[in-house]
Amino acid sequence: MSEVYLSTKQAVNADITLSNYDSTMSIDFDCDDYGEFGVLSFRIPSDVLKKLVRDSRRYLRVDAAEVRSLLIAIIKNESEPENLRKRSEQILGGK
Repeated sequence: MSEVYLSTKQAVNADITLSNYDSTMSIDFDCDDYGEFGVLSFRIPSDVLKKLVRDSRRYLRVDAAEVRSLLIAIIKNESEPENLRKRSEQILGGK
């Protein structure tokens, strides 16, 4: 599974994207009775999670560019399963 490494850009504050933390993001696809959905997974330092849960005004925002970067990384990674690469391409509006 391809992961995109998201680097630290600034300190924790109330309105911040995931890429502001040293973390990684990955995606997989699943489906249930309501249809297909993407499962985004994030690895975030535990000290960041502690700050988030202690202050209800804090939250993480996932930026569209972060998800696009992840899907592009999957498409370019030839070791990814073909079905995951094709699905990522479809979501980006490719073939």
